[in-house]
Amino acid sequence: MPTSSPSYDWSTDSPITLIDNLPLNDVATDDSTSTVDEPSVGFVDGNAFVTGNWYASRSTNGGANWTHVDPFTTLPAAAGGFCCDQVTLHDHARGVWIWILQYSEQNGANVFRLAATRDADFPSGGWYWWDIAPTTLDAAWTNQWFDYPDAAVTDDNLFVTFNIFDANDDWQRAAVMRFPLDTIANAGTLIFDWWATTDNGSLRLTQGAGNTMYWASHNSLAQLRLFSWVDGQGRSTGGTSTSDSGAARSRPLRRTGSTGSGGPTRGSPARPSETARSA
Repeated sequence: MPTSSPSYDWSTDSPITLIDNLPLNDVATDDSTSTVDEPSVGFVDGNAFVTGNWYASRSTNGGANWTHVDPFTTLPAAAGGFCCDQVTLHDHARGVWIWILQYSEQNGANVFRLAATRDADFPSGGWYWWDIAPTTLDAAWTNQWFDYPDAAVTDDNLFVTFNIFDANDDWQRAAVMRFPLDTIANAGTLIFDWWATTDNGSLRLTQGAGNTMYWASHNSLAQLRLFSWVDGQGRSTGGTSTSDSGAARSRPLRRTGSTGSGGPTRGSPARPSETARSA
């Protein structure tokens, strides 16, 4: 295991080019911005969707005009009502927009919502969704709640990460969930895999992944742990596994927006791989 970072010639990197700078005014955000904004954006063919902690905004003309999309009221309430954190992205291969929303605690627990809409429906909304609670992953995780999400896609899957806290606001674990993009695009019964660790929190995913998702978390100020999960594999290979504390499991979940709901059942185990690197 290395104890220091290898040297790197930054002069060989291509410069970053700012294509356009598109501000959102108070009408677009309903004056709901903050110094803790945590923004995310999806963009394709002149359509854009931007989220912050307490607002979302849609453009269908390349950002020339924006329409406020209220995350508190656009979709029906769940748990204690919409809270704050959101992540959005666009799956270019399937023409699907994805919107992750975190809801407030109610009786010590909350849910997050995985909402989706197709390109053709995006200008008018057309969202459908699934609601997921900590107990959807593990029935023993009662009085616990999700916080601080991240989301990214591989060729075949949507990955979502969350920290999980208990009713006393004490961190319990972090979880990674893997959802098949074809099922999301078809609004079907969502059979997904998940994995959790009690050793590493605030897991951050790789944007622009191919058929393997990578994510990382700090072991310390000097060491980063890198994880990977390959599309199509329940158990990844490679790396050294030294700190994972939970085997991943598969769970089916019916769409909860508009048409019914369903209870999950336990499935087969899986596990991503992990390596540790020192800075």
